[in-house]
Amino acid sequence: MLDHELQHVPADLSEDELPSHAARVVQHLREAGALPLAGVGTLEAQKLTHILQTQLAAALHERGAYPDMAERVLVDQAHPQVSLQDALGGVLAGEGGQMLLSLRANKLVSISKAGKATALPEKLIDIWLQSLAAAAMDQPCNCVVVGRNAVVRVPPQDPEVARTQLQVLLATWAEGMRWPLPLPPGVALQWLKDKENTNALADAYEGSDFKSAEKDKDPALARTYPTVHDLLDTDALDRLAQAVYAPLQDWAAEAEVEVLPNAPADDEGDEA
Repeated sequence: MLDHELQHVPADLSEDELPSHAARVVQHLREAGALPLAGVGTLEAQKLTHILQTQLAAALHERGAYPDMAERVLVDQAHPQVSLQDALGGVLAGEGGQMLLSLRANKLVSISKAGKATALPEKLIDIWLQSLAAAAMDQPCNCVVVGRNAVVRVPPQDPEVARTQLQVLLATWAEGMRWPLPLPPGVALQWLKDKENTNALADAYEGSDFKSAEKDKDPALARTYPTVHDLLDTDALDRLAQAVYAPLQDWAAEAEVEVLPNAPADDEGDEA
């Protein structure tokens, strides 16, 4: 429910207006019937108001050093089989260069009971691609993502490295036009983490009591590879995961993580 509001924050919102803005947004959700009724709805409204206000305050703080809007970054990368042409809007500018700022309602990091926070690569795929595209056009950007439980900051990427990686991604995309690649993100990242843990791979792909099935997100995958063993039997997962998701994993590992106030550890029962 918060995602839509986080993507439509008024550009001139000030810190003084945060409490009233957050309260107004949540009240609109209640009036639209998006929240439960009676006391449960009141408690949920209070929770959402606090989350929204905390995230917006963090975003305003990050934006303080980048007060200006930069021109759109025009993206034009050619590959023998496909061309990538697009434009990146919403780029901010300041004394520190350029910044891509993104807000989302989901968690961005895993927090241990000891308080150690680790960025989750699967939550940063889109901002990683934007960072690659900007750097490939010789306009590298700092990347900041404000999520439900943390602020994640990642430095700009090297332009030459970014261009090389984009070529790999375009080649992979072209290969994917010829056959359904056995490359669901969650499975690929779990493979890079621990390829010997077949139970975790099966949970990621086929689902479990605590995790939705990744194959259900793509009918072509579910039809072609009904089980994780069918997917692994192609012997292509390691090659593709190393080419596509290992660089994402390395990039996320460089992130500076700032846990937001009152963010619970992963085993404290907070919703994802």
